[in-house]
Amino acid sequence: MPVVLQQLPWHVAFGTAWFFLLFIAGTLSQLALMQPLITFLQDDLAWSHCKAVLVTSAVIFLAAHVPILGLTSGALDEIDFWAGTFGVTLFALVETILFVCLFRPEQAWEEIHRGAQVRVPQFFRWILTYVTPLYLLVLFGVWAIQYSPTAFAMEGVPPDEIPWRWGARLLLLGSFGIICFAVRQAFRSGVASGGHR
Repeated sequence: MPVVLQQLPWHVAFGTAWFFLLFIAGTLSQLALMQPLITFLQDDLAWSHCKAVLVTSAVIFLAAHVPILGLTSGALDEIDFWAGTFGVTLFALVETILFVCLFRPEQAWEEIHRGAQVRVPQFFRWILTYVTPLYLLVLFGVWAIQYSPTAFAMEGVPPDEIPWRWGARLLLLGSFGIICFAVRQAFRSGVASGGHR
């Protein structure tokens, strides 16, 4: 995009406007991504709005320094792999298994079509029930056999990058642990109050 903007007349003004708008879009996206966590803290843990916003902002501000300061040492690459590649696929597998085992395909199919104006073709139910979990299990099995030893041991990573990469891993594990603890607390308070959250 900078190359395209340089070809325009008044390229400095257009470039400044473009990147300013990009900054605004990124900021608004970040606020939208924070909102579910803020809402969870308010609704399920009974925090005030101010406290939820301050804690969420502080945690994100502090956590963002790991990939920023360790950018040249591979911290962002480590976070991107474990959260954006491995984590998304693992979450899809767990969600699919829970969907099939706990929610049951019949109930899920009924829920999908509740209020829908267009019906999903029936063969997607078979794909969701059998093909998707099997495919994701095979994918993880192949990855575990071929690549997991290298990924876990950080083979080929320069020694000066290893502390930052471990910092990124600990950040992800800590975030996951905090989320699990918060969900457990919300569940316990919902059960104790007799409500369904």
